[in-house]
Amino acid sequence: GLVAGIIFACFTVVIRSQVAKVTTIEKLTELDEYKPIKLYTKTESSPRICIVSYNAPLYYANSELFLKHIHRETTVKPEKMRKVLKRLMTLNDPMHSNKKKLHDSKIVEMETVTPQPQVDSSQAANGDMSKTNADRMVTHRVSIIGPLPNLDPRPFLYLIIDCAPFTFVDPVGIKMLKQLIEDYKTVGITTFLGGVRDNVWTTMENSGFTQKYERVIFLTVHDAVLAAEEDKRKKNHPLPEVGAKK
Repeated sequence: GLVAGIIFACFTVVIRSQVAKVTTIEKLTELDEYKPIKLYTKTESSPRICIVSYNAPLYYANSELFLKHIHRETTVKPEKMRKVLKRLMTLNDPMHSNKKKLHDSKIVEMETVTPQPQVDSSQAANGDMSKTNADRMVTHRVSIIGPLPNLDPRPFLYLIIDCAPFTFVDPVGIKMLKQLIEDYKTVGITTFLGGVRDNVWTTMENSGFTQKYERVIFLTVHDAVLAAEEDKRKKNHPLPEVGAKK
């Protein structure tokens, strides 16, 4: 009976971690609490900041699934975003070929009336009039060569993960967090971790995670949001130089 109970408990934990999903959360109006936007209507979003929560522990059995859910919920998969940014860099490169610059151009078509020589009545009578009023409308194609507007395809510049639901994290989960932070960094998106539990912090510390990423870990999600807002004010966030992933 005891063994069966232990097996059932372990099985339940695994199943719950497999069905857990990443949800977007926002700040409740006039409060510092962050709740799922699907359940609460009176929330406030922070421009260029995406906040998500994952209601399950992070360990070997669900770490890959966690990453997939992050990509799906945020709509940003770093691998695909790198390709988009690289294409934008190519189009805006002043040394690019003329053929490619054509895609950079703004093409404007406009109709203008071109003055026609006056035709006297004798010419008209002899059938020499070759132009009519309708023919005098000439379409000119004007090409304005110039770089594309600096449109940023990234929907957010900061990704904040609510780690409060992480009851525990194993070394595989720590590795996945490292991968996530570094992947989003390649497309100029900064990742912050908020609400990290004491036991999770201990695991991070023992694995050496905090030695490199301590500055992105915050006591609460709200602290992480405030840090992101402050960092955003200090930077103009140009499009990152995108190359091959290291």
